[in-house]
Amino acid sequence: MDPMSSDTCKKLIDLMGRLYDASDKSDLLSVLRAGVGKLFPISPFLFYIPVDTCSGKWEINGYQSCPPGASWSSEWALFYLRIDPLAQAAFGEGSPSALRFVDLFSGKDFRSTSFFRDFFSRIPAAFSLFLPLVCHGERLGGVWLLRQEDDGEFSDRERDIGSLLAHHLSRAMMLVTLREHPALCGKPGVLVYDGEKNLLYRNDRAETILGKTDLSWCLDHPDDPSPIVQTERGVYHCRVLPVSPSGPLALKDKRPGRVIILESYRKIPLISKGLGRFALSARQSEIVLEVVRGRSNKEIAEKLGIALQTVKDHMYDIFRHLGVRSRTELVASIVRGIDEGGE
Repeated sequence: MDPMSSDTCKKLIDLMGRLYDASDKSDLLSVLRAGVGKLFPISPFLFYIPVDTCSGKWEINGYQSCPPGASWSSEWALFYLRIDPLAQAAFGEGSPSALRFVDLFSGKDFRSTSFFRDFFSRIPAAFSLFLPLVCHGERLGGVWLLRQEDDGEFSDRERDIGSLLAHHLSRAMMLVTLREHPALCGKPGVLVYDGEKNLLYRNDRAETILGKTDLSWCLDHPDDPSPIVQTERGVYHCRVLPVSPSGPLALKDKRPGRVIILESYRKIPLISKGLGRFALSARQSEIVLEVVRGRSNKEIAEKLGIALQTVKDHMYDIFRHLGVRSRTELVASIVRGIDEGGE
């Protein structure tokens, strides 16, 4: 894929950074809509619907539209979401990516579906780009970007931009949820580097967190497990996310760039000391600590040298034992338990 223009690249990087600076979910969606509108045309409507992380079902009463006011949006959420072909296909095996109708059907085949016939043909949009939201293996929900007939179908480039944004929007959504528990997680620092290790973007929080701390090791060894970093400001989880050399941030040299996220888990030392009070096995305690550090099931399996299914089985037992339904609830429950214990 050819590199995008420097102006478009700058807008995309700026949007990625501002997603992590959002104060809550409504702000996050407003930032997304405004930023995407500068990258490619969309209609006035953007929809977000969360997923219940326990049942895996859409929370149709929890959806938000940005901006609000579409008279048909509640009808879609209540009745037609269940047959939306993009929503049904997006959470398949492998890494989820943005999807268009054209990725699933020919134009004629799509127009023959009941979803198009009964609903989509009646709303002021002709095309949809769906962004599946998944973080740490959890399905968080989905965002629909709508486009009118005159703007044409979303291009391959726009779909790839959507996939990149979905990845970071998912993580920003998770962090916004964690920040509802102020003792646990603060606003993350965000840095973006190109393939030559040149800094393209850094938000104010990253500058405050790092001070004189050198992050060159993150760029030199991007495939290593994500570490815990100690700076003068405290303990941070440092996650290095590669940017594909063939993706929307591709540069002329085709070398992959890096996005570095610095997440503050202030309670990690206390959690490590206080896990004994939760009546977990030694292996379960290890896994909980890795969940707090932000690792996925696959990353936990690799770090602990156990099978992925073993991690999943332990996670099921941990959820049941602690009475939680998601990783976010698990971390919040652990932190509350330690706080109440007086540590």
